[in-house]
Amino acid sequence: MVLLAAINLVYGDDEFSVSRCAEQLAAEALSRNSQWQVECFDGRLSCVEDFQKFNDEFENALATRPLFAPEKIFHIKFCTFLSKIPLACGETLQRTLQLIGRAQELSLTVIVAASPIDRRLNSFKVLSKIAQRSCEVTNCSSSAAENVFAEDVVRLSLRFSREVRDYFLGKVGDDARHVASELEKLKVFLGTGKMVRREDVQHLTVEGVSENFFEPIEAFYHCDAAAYATALERFFEGRGEPRALLAAFMNRNRLLLQIKAIQMSGHSRILDPDDDSDSHRGEKDPCSILDQNPYYLKRLRRIVDRFLLEELTNLQVKFIELFTDIVRNFRFVTPQWLRGKFLSLL
Repeated sequence: MVLLAAINLVYGDDEFSVSRCAEQLAAEALSRNSQWQVECFDGRLSCVEDFQKFNDEFENALATRPLFAPEKIFHIKFCTFLSKIPLACGETLQRTLQLIGRAQELSLTVIVAASPIDRRLNSFKVLSKIAQRSCEVTNCSSSAAENVFAEDVVRLSLRFSREVRDYFLGKVGDDARHVASELEKLKVFLGTGKMVRREDVQHLTVEGVSENFFEPIEAFYHCDAAAYATALERFFEGRGEPRALLAAFMNRNRLLLQIKAIQMSGHSRILDPDDDSDSHRGEKDPCSILDQNPYYLKRLRRIVDRFLLEELTNLQVKFIELFTDIVRNFRFVTPQWLRGKFLSLL
């Protein structure tokens, strides 16, 4: 049993593990006292207006707490101000840290969850200093995936035989986020208290990502036909999941469409993480809007220049058509058929 301090900082490189750890801390506290309540705040703050809105809401929650729920846990999720401080936000950020620090004076409990973090930032140093309890969560491993499986099977009221359990973990892989997602999917399709069969896992779940999963996508968008054909052959020979690959294609293409739209609107400079010019003060951070790493978006900018907007739109339509074709004929498709279908996209 872990007792919460007044201010609890949970951080690490893996967002899923950090979020899950913070949620478990809150749930454990609630299980000991049913009178407690949890109030959540979004810590994704990318401009001055975001910080001001957060500060107003948090200060109001502090002021009204005695009227509604004297025993309350404030859970600040997805904090971004411990990894990057937007321009012109220094003063409002200082106010944010001061408000969090008031928790100890008011005998409140605050959980701050952040991933990733930058230890060089003053905001991280200040919060680490005022936090009575800091917990660094390590990256997901096979043991973490097994722990997630054991916890979620009970929570979702799913039943597995040992053989089906081993088959599920072998197929889904050792990514804890993916394990949790696939168990949620089984719950939706099968309902509560059902015994999960091997056939259910085979047809309803998606394989974990292997090291060569993204090779076809990278080759495709670099217009390298030979590398694309080789990557597809390697992927399907390894019994890769075609629906997962196609979903990844659609997600990449969606991002490229969004970046293309930003470029065509005349705001392409705001996609550059190294651009610190004053011309963007007060603007919403596009990296936050697209929910992507800024340097990943910068790399995609170089790819999107190879395509017209019409080409990207037509590709998205083709991906949807192929996805429908695969779903309709899933029991009868062969690796050769799949390889041919994917090659026809280029």
